Amino acid sequence: MGHLHIHGQRNYTHHQTVQTHQHKIACCTNNNLLHHLTQSPHIQDIYTHSCVYKRTCPDCGKAYTGQTGRDFRTKFNKHKTSICHNTQTSKYTQHLTMHRHAFGNIQDTMQMLQLQTKGMHLNTIEHFYIYKEALLNKHLSDDHTIPNNKIFETILK
Repeated sequence: MGHLHIHGQRNYTHHQTVQTHQHKIACCTNNNLLHHLTQSPHIQDIYTHSCVYKRTCPDCGKAYTGQTGRDFRTKFNKHKTSICHNTQTSKYTQHLTMHRHAFGNIQDTMQMLQLQTKGMHLNTIEHFYIYKEALLNKHLSDDHTIPNNKIFETILK
């Protein structure tokens, strides 16, 4: 028995032709679960997520670790605006201005450390990475520097 493939909407003529020849119609769709599971993943822009991030000074290697509930690119642009308008809203921009260091581009100076939605978990992850940078003496000192933390020390061993 042959298959009759009808693309698009069935109409009255198709229906009459099939009935005249005593064929049965089975409808199928390309919109099925297998289709959704086997699609190749599309590449996402890594800069459009909330996360814990690290900005590294391209001149001296000191780092600022922070978090953003906004997307990554928005945070980068906020730092850039702060430099352009000399508002120095973060320790990172204060460091660049004070030491006359280069701003750099997003690919070379900004690293996404961990994706996470805004909340307590994001705060803990941020504190962990600040603690890690402070131990390496690479963190730009600010109010978020974490005192000794036995849990973080255990994880870093």
